[in-house]
This record gives sequence, structure tokens and C-alpha cells, in this order.
Amino acid sequence: MALETQFETMRQIFDLVPHFLFAKDGDSRFLLVNQTMAAAHGMTAEEMVGRTMDEVYDDPALVARYRADDLDVIKGGKSKYISEEPFVDALGAEKTLETTKIPFKDLDSGKPAVLCVSLDITGRRRAEEALRESRAHLNDAQRLAHIGSWTWDIATGKLQWSEEHYRIFGVEPVGRPITFGEALAMVHPDIEP
Repeated sequence: MALETQFETMRQIFDLVPHFLFAKDGDSRFLLVNQTMAAAHGMTAEEMVGRTMDEVYDDPALVARYRADDLDVIKGGKSKYISEEPFVDALGAEKTLETTKIPFKDLDSGKPAVLCVSLDITGRRRAEEALRESRAHLNDAQRLAHIGSWTWDIATGKLQWSEEHYRIFGVEPVGRPITFGEALAMVHPDIEP
């Protein structure tokens, strides 16, 4: 396979990845950008490569934050995982990204650079927040209705009691999943499991 064909194949694969893939040098200049990353910024990959973060982002605080993380990785020579970082796309939609930054040397210049992979976790964060809210509403409803509940994790064989369940049985919450034996001992301390 000719070198040019290999490069085109790699570029095609790079652009098919649905996550943000990009590389920047120590001056925060984009060296490589996939189509997913470029589209989120309202550009093509060709338009974005060669620009600095200052030319791409309007928020100086965000640029400073991204730059500090990049320099940590470049100077420290170690990868960095960022569980959540803010991002605003070209349409103004606020998103949350999960990012891994990896140090490497740019083959053209021989200078240190950073490779970044960012996943859009906005939907997952919204679902987690909705689940937290739903659980809080359920706990409030159970408390107000004086109804306790419990769940059983089949894999571990452990029970998780609601706060109201503990109140109904007149025992102090333990704050962790419990075994059937522990539950029996709490409710009937006179019976040995």
C-alpha cells in the first residue's frame, strides 16, 4: 500500500471516530483535529489546524484552563484524565466532556505536544442527575407516606433499605448494603441467624 493511501486511510479512520480527537503543541496550536472536533466548533478540520486556542475559543478563562492542563501533561510527561470539563459548541450548547490528555513528540518539529481524546458525556450527566432527583422524590414520597422499601442485589446477595424502612423497624441506618443475616439481627436481635 502506498504511503499516500495509508495516510488517507488513517485520516478516514480518524474522522470516523465519534469523539473529539485532536493534538496541540506547547503554544496551544492545533496540529491535528478530527471532523467531530472541528464540527463542534463550526469549522472543518482543515480550517481548525494551525489555529491557536485563543483563535478558536471566546472564553479566556476556558482557554487558560485548557492551556494549564496541556502544559501539565507536556511538562510532566504523563497522561492526565479529566473526569469533567465544560465545553460550549458552535451553536452555544453547553456540554460536559470527559478528557484524556497524552504527551507525545510532534514528528515534524520534534517538540513536545499533547494528544487529546474527549467524550461528550452531557447526556450521561443529565441522566445521572435525573436519576438522583427521581430517587430523592421517591425517598420523600416514602417518608411522607410512611412506606419503606428495599432492594436486593442478586449478584452480591445484599439488601439496600430506604431510610423509611429503617425508621419503620426502629433501627439506626447503617449507610451501606446489608446481608439478610444483618437485617434479621437488626429486626429481631433475640434470634441468631
